Amino acid sequence: MSHGYEQEMLHDGPLTLRSAMDGWWAIEKRDHENRKQMRQGDGYVYLWCSARISDADVEGDAAEMLSVADAIQERGSFHAKRCSVAVDGERVYFASPRNSQAAAVVPLAHADALAAEIRQKVGTVANPGGGK
Repeated sequence: MSHGYEQEMLHDGPLTLRSAMDGWWAIEKRDHENRKQMRQGDGYVYLWCSARISDADVEGDAAEMLSVADAIQERGSFHAKRCSVAVDGERVYFASPRNSQAAAVVPLAHADALAAEIRQKVGTVANPGGGK
């Protein structure tokens, strides 16, 4: 499958959705060391965070996160400025099209659990009354 990234970062652990700020969400590793440090790239410096599933934050607003959940559940793909997802069989690719140099690759079971969590967390924020 062509996901547009030459590099892949494999993550075989569960994911979570964190509220980054009012109305903004980030997809992260559920279990990590909670560490951050400045690192040197080829001609640049960047902030490395143990919570990130790829080399950049995979983030977006409530509507984008719900579209990520839809794409996972429908075994399709979704692309926005700071978050993208593509399902390819038992592998799911996550990235930030704006910032990633590498795509995170996770097992479908972890992505399915994330989709359910997105619906639970974001669905209640996007529709607090639960009605139509």
